[in-house]
Parts: sequence; C-alpha cells; structure tokens
Amino acid sequence: MTKSEHHHGDFAAAVLNPDKPVPDGIARANGGDPLEAFNVYRNNVVASLADALKGAFPVTSLLLGEGLQRALMADFVRAHPPKNAVLSTYGGDFPGYLAQHEATKARPFLGDVALLEHRRIEAYHAVDAPVFDGSTLGGIDPEILSAGTLMVHPAVRLISSRFPIATVYAIEKATLDGVEPPVDRSTVNMRKGEAVLVARPFYDVTSQPIGQGDFAFIKACARGVPFGAAADAGFQADPDFDFQASLGLCLTAGVFTAFQSTPNFPKTLE
Repeated sequence: MTKSEHHHGDFAAAVLNPDKPVPDGIARANGGDPLEAFNVYRNNVVASLADALKGAFPVTSLLLGEGLQRALMADFVRAHPPKNAVLSTYGGDFPGYLAQHEATKARPFLGDVALLEHRRIEAYHAVDAPVFDGSTLGGIDPEILSAGTLMVHPAVRLISSRFPIATVYAIEKATLDGVEPPVDRSTVNMRKGEAVLVARPFYDVTSQPIGQGDFAFIKACARGVPFGAAADAGFQADPDFDFQASLGLCLTAGVFTAFQSTPNFPKTLE
C-alpha cells in the first residue's frame, strides 16, 4: 500500500467511525479545532449513504418504521461502507444484516423482504437480452426439445423464503404508491412461505410468487439442465406441478431468451 492509499484508508475509516481522531492533515482555515467541522462532515456522509440505502429498500424502510430504519441504516453504513463509487450496487449485505440483527428478531421476514428488493435492483441493472416468445417450441421434435436447453434471461432472479415475501412486498409497495393493496393484510398467513420469480422482460421489473415446481424448473434451466430434465426437476419438487402452466408463466414473464438445441440436432423439424 502506498502512502497515499494508506492516508485515504485512514480518512475513510475516520469519516465513518466517530471514535477515531481527525485524520492528519485536516485543519480549519481560522486555525481552530477541526473536530466540530469534521463531525458535521461525518454526519453528512453517513446521512447521504443512509438515504441511498433507504431509496434502495423503500418497502423494507416502511416496514421498519422511521426511527428503527434510521438507526439500523446508519449503523449499517458505518459497518459496511461502499466498496465502489457505484451506489446502485450498494446494500447487498443489508438483507443479511437485517436477518441477523437483534432488533428484527420479532420480524424475521424483514431480511427476506430486503433480499427481494435487492434482487429487483439487480434485475433492473442486468444486461439487456432478447425475450423468447416460445412460438417455435411446438414445431420442435420432442426428442430434440427434451435434449435442448432454454436460455434464462440475465435479469431473472429466484428467491425461496419461508415467509410470503412477494405478497408482503406487493401490499406495502401499493401503500407507498397510494393504491389499493392486492390483498388485505389481515388475510396473509405469515407462516406460509413463497418462492419468488423476479424478471425484467423489457423495461419494468416484476416479482411474483411461484410454485416450488416452477422454482425448480427455472432453476434447473438456469443451470443449463436440458429441457426434459428441467421439467422432471419441477415434478420432483412438486408432484402437482403443472408443466404447461409453468412454461406459459415463464414465457409471459420473459424468463427465457432462446431455445438452444444440442450440437447433434437441427433446431427444428425439416
């Protein structure tokens, strides 16, 4: 580490830790004690990063409440400063931080709701790719279809939670937007888990609850498992898996970008 890098590291540590002294080289123009001015700067930096975090996790912030949200986000910023200058990527550790924090033990679903919000951000910033409409699948020989693979869109994210996080997110997001929630809060069973599909087929990010069979099928496709084996994974995860409905859901949500046949097969029938 160079002397300059060491100095920058000391400065960054001092900015986020009020117990550290003012770094060497910091002085006031009038010759006075720089501590008061540096503390104002410290507070501004922490507040700005906490505001960025609140903007990235609006639903989680609403669920936390103003007081707890401010305290937890300020503490998180001090413990987990940004690793780069791109603030859109900041907060990846926040869901895990919430899940382990003593203040959220009574509401253990908060970490997974935060994870859903972060996955939505990832989907938003994922690279663009064409969306597969699936119209060609019906013309492919069954043997070729079974051996080929469906290529998953780079924006797709999957989450499996022991809580109904997609439903909770939809309710609270509607509240933030000032519209009627899709379901009444009082009817939500917080002990019923949900698998969630996050996608961005075009410009808008979507998130919706899916079945365990859907989850297993999409996950298998994302791993490059052949179409037939991926469908089998869905049935193994859920004996009542409706494959046709699942495939329709995936095509509507923009989960796939293309069908890729194996090298030894033509892509469609002659």
